[in-house]
Amino acid sequence: MTTLFGIFVIFFIAFTFVRDTVDNSIHLGFLKKKTEEYQHPSDSQLKRRISMVANFAPASNQCGFIVGDVRNTKLSPKEIYDFYRPILTTPNYVEEQPYHEVDLFILKDEKDLKDISRLSPDLYNKIDHIITGDRNSYLLVSAEIGYAPNNDPRCH
Repeated sequence: MTTLFGIFVIFFIAFTFVRDTVDNSIHLGFLKKKTEEYQHPSDSQLKRRISMVANFAPASNQCGFIVGDVRNTKLSPKEIYDFYRPILTTPNYVEEQPYHEVDLFILKDEKDLKDISRLSPDLYNKIDHIITGDRNSYLLVSAEIGYAPNNDPRCH
C-alpha cells in the first residue's frame, strides 16, 4: 500500500511540473505564431529566431515569453523604426500584469545592445555571435511578461 501511495505522490509531483512546463511551451508557440505574422521591409532577411521562456524580472519570480527575430536590412535605423512604428509598444507598468511589448533594437547601437543585455543576458548571449561584424542587423522582440511562475522551473 505504501509503495502505491509513493508512486502516486511521485506521479502527482511530476505531473504538476510537466503540466505547467507544457502550458508555457504552448503559450510560447502562440507568441511565435503571432510574431510570424508581422510584416517586414522588403529586403529584410531573417537571420535567426530566438524564443525563450524564463524569469525576466530582476527582483521577483514570474514567467515571461520572448520571441526575437534577428533580421538584416540595408535600411537606415530611422527607416527601420519608421517601418515598425505601428507595432512597437511602450511598456506601461502601471497597468495590471501581464504586459505585452514589441521592441526594436538596432544591433550596431551600443545603447541598444546594453538594453538587450539588461533585458535578458540569455537573449544577448544567443545573438552576440550572430551580429559580430554585422552593421545591418536589428532585433525585433515580442515579449509577454508578468505571468505567475507556477511550477515551471524555467520561471524561477
